[in-house]
Amino acid sequence: MKTHILGHSGTKEFECEECGKCFSLKSTLKTHILGHSGIKEFECEECGKHFALKGNLKTHILGHSGIKEFECEECGKHFALKGNLKTHILGHSGIKEFECE
Repeated sequence: MKTHILGHSGTKEFECEECGKCFSLKSTLKTHILGHSGIKEFECEECGKHFALKGNLKTHILGHSGIKEFECEECGKHFALKGNLKTHILGHSGIKEFECE
């Protein structure tokens, strides 16, 4: 619980020495550093794509499964990941949060 609350604090005391990005949690910094290493030890058996994090491989594999359990109530489109559905729903709202200058 303490770790979870720290994530909401806004305090980011752990800095990546390579790019300067800061994180609230040391574990998040360690995960971030893997991205700089170029080491991608987790391979998709279906297509051969490699990933640095096992969780990212698991998410990727969902795309191959064809299972799309999250449905948009507005248009009926289905998504494998809940986060992708949430992003899609924003498109229906007409609200555009970001603007290119």
